[in-house]
Amino acid sequence: MALDAYGWRDKAAGVAMTTDTIFNIASMTKPMTAVGGLMLYEQGKLLIDDPLSKYFPKFANMRVAVRDAGEPTADTVPANRPITIQDLMRHTSGIVYGGRGNTLVHKMYPGGSGDASRDYDGAAFMDKLASLPLLYQPGTVWDYGFGLDVLGLTIEQISKQSLGQYLQANLFTPLGMTDTGFSISPEKAARYAKPLPTDPDTGKPQIRVRS
Repeated sequence: MALDAYGWRDKAAGVAMTTDTIFNIASMTKPMTAVGGLMLYEQGKLLIDDPLSKYFPKFANMRVAVRDAGEPTADTVPANRPITIQDLMRHTSGIVYGGRGNTLVHKMYPGGSGDASRDYDGAAFMDKLASLPLLYQPGTVWDYGFGLDVLGLTIEQISKQSLGQYLQANLFTPLGMTDTGFSISPEKAARYAKPLPTDPDTGKPQIRVRS
C-alpha cells in the first residue's frame, strides 16, 4: 500500500504536505507515559496500588470538595482512600483540569498541561496540586485531568531522569520512533506541520503570541 501526502504542511507559506512531516501528538503523550509507568511496574519499581504519597508525601492527606445539590463547595472532607498510581493512569484521581469545568474547584486548578508548564516547575506544580481539594473521591469518577502529568513526574522521581530522557531511552529508541520527542532539533524543524493561522470555524488566531 502506497503512502501519500495530501494538503499543506504550512498553508500560509505554500508548503505542501510530505510523508515525513512531523506533527504535534498532544495528549497521545498520555498513553506513552502510561507505558513508561508499566515498564517500571514490570521491573518491580512501581506498583499499581502504590499510593501517590509514597513518592510525593504531600499527597498523603488529601481533601475532597463537599457537594451541595451536586455542585462542589468550598467545604471539604478527608479523602476516603489515597490516590493510587492506577488512579493516575485511568483518570480517577480526582485531580482535574481547571479548563474543563466552571465549578469552584475547577477554578482553583491550572487550566491544562500547557498552562501548568508555563507557570510552574515540577516541584511547584506538585505542591500546587497537593494543596487543592479533589473534585471527587479517588477511584469513584472518571474525569480527564492531570493524572498522567503526575505519573510523568513520578517516573522522573523513580528513574532519576527527565520524562523525555526516560521515554527516549526505553520507548522511542527501541521502537525506532526517530522523530518522536518533546522537542524538535534544528535540522528537523523545517518538517514541522504548522497550524492554519486562523481557525476556519471561529476565525480566531491559532498561534499563541506570548508577550
